Amino acid sequence: MNNSLLISRYSSLISLAIAALLYKETPPEQLQSLEDIEETVRQQVIERVSPEIGNFFIETKTGTTAGRTRIVKSMALLGF
Repeated sequence: MNNSLLISRYSSLISLAIAALLYKETPPEQLQSLEDIEETVRQQVIERVSPEIGNFFIETKTGTTAGRTRIVKSMALLGF
């Protein structure tokens, strides 16, 4: 089995595991319609998944998780 196929299968398994964890932690009332599900998934990805991906890339590139604090313009426009 070649490396790209292994990576693809491994990524699929990890994605399913993350989805199962997020589903388990989601209140049933947030899963009533397709729109509710979409909003919930988007919010959970923003709050839980994206920061970890960002931290991974920062640590991989710089060798550290520490750095200067900054405000992301897109988040500032949303009032965060």
